[in-house]
Amino acid sequence: MSALSIAVSFLLGPLQVKAIYVHVLGGSMSVKAVEVFGLKWLNLTPHDINVYTSDNKLYFTVPRSGLVARLEEETEHVGQFVGVPVVRKRYKGVSVNGRSIEDVIEEVKPDMVIVSVLCLPALPMKIGTAFIVAPDTGPDSAVRNEKGQIVGVKRFMVRA
Repeated sequence: MSALSIAVSFLLGPLQVKAIYVHVLGGSMSVKAVEVFGLKWLNLTPHDINVYTSDNKLYFTVPRSGLVARLEEETEHVGQFVGVPVVRKRYKGVSVNGRSIEDVIEEVKPDMVIVSVLCLPALPMKIGTAFIVAPDTGPDSAVRNEKGQIVGVKRFMVRA
């Protein structure tokens, strides 16, 4: 469905990052993937992912792609607790903007795919040749600002 793809290189800190842009018919330019250290990264979270060194220096950033992986779910009402509804959720899989994650990965052909921690357990470690990872936001990896908000991570994690 893409009409035009172009690649643009830019400097990000000490690294040269190659952004692969895809123009979707009827839409605007959006980053689909970036190339860092010779690997093509696809970020399927709604956030830019800042990766820091062990001494808290920004190493590289994987910008959000505009595509977001979400858990598909079924919701069943099971009762109420002090007037507040209580539901049971069953997770059926992961979709990306209404498409299968497999189709998106086949189209973009990344080496690394970043998903949320919530989506990670619902996916295999690899889809095709792409490794599936999530930002490790645990206390040993999360980098926080002065307000305590997470601004990046020092490592990624894979499915257990």
